[in-house]
Amino acid sequence: MKSFNHTQYWEMNFFSIRNYQTLLMYLNDNKALDSHIKNSTFTNQDGKILTELSEQQYNMWYEGAKRDIEQTTELINNQFIVFLSTVIETIVEDFFTVIFVNQPNRMLSIKAKESIGISLKDFLKTDSKEDYIAKLATRAADHCNSGTVTNRVNKIKEISGLNLSKKEIDTWKEIYKIRNEIVHEAKKYKDIFDRLIVFSDFVEEFLLTLAIKLKNMGVHVVDKGGFLEPFEISEINNDSEELK
Repeated sequence: MKSFNHTQYWEMNFFSIRNYQTLLMYLNDNKALDSHIKNSTFTNQDGKILTELSEQQYNMWYEGAKRDIEQTTELINNQFIVFLSTVIETIVEDFFTVIFVNQPNRMLSIKAKESIGISLKDFLKTDSKEDYIAKLATRAADHCNSGTVTNRVNKIKEISGLNLSKKEIDTWKEIYKIRNEIVHEAKKYKDIFDRLIVFSDFVEEFLLTLAIKLKNMGVHVVDKGGFLEPFEISEINNDSEELK
């Protein structure tokens, strides 16, 4: 049986954004920047070490360092959105995979079954039925987790019966759109940190939604933080037996 590791993905999202917030706190600390400049070694145009900075020189270095920090922060903000988009894709891929491994008959609901390459020849070459199911599950999950956000939302409903809220779908689409613009169009978003926090919150809520659904389907969910404990199992679907 394959488990869905809610804990791993929760930690991946939570600690990444928390550590980044801590980093920003240090980067935006003017006293820390002042101390850094005063304790740094500078040289003039002739390469001679300056034992003391004039007020003009200090201001020049200080403002230059602030600009460098702002530009670097802007870059990290944008790349963090790309990271969160990748985390979402990984979560959804794993969501489909654990369903197909634990309840293989659900792969039969995929309309384009030829895309997952079910083959008697491949089955006979595989050491065990479980290995072959795992192989098919990976292919099926990749198929379901491809294309637009709308396609993935539809596949989630088709395979698991889960209806995502309009808010969840709209936020996911926004992340996906911004991610594509950053990666494929080299677009740089300014003053987007507040949206970054919103996106991180979405990842946490979306992860919980998927984990609860899996738990309700009878799939084992690793939940070391006990996030799922308040939610009772409302529906265990026993209508999907493993392939005989």
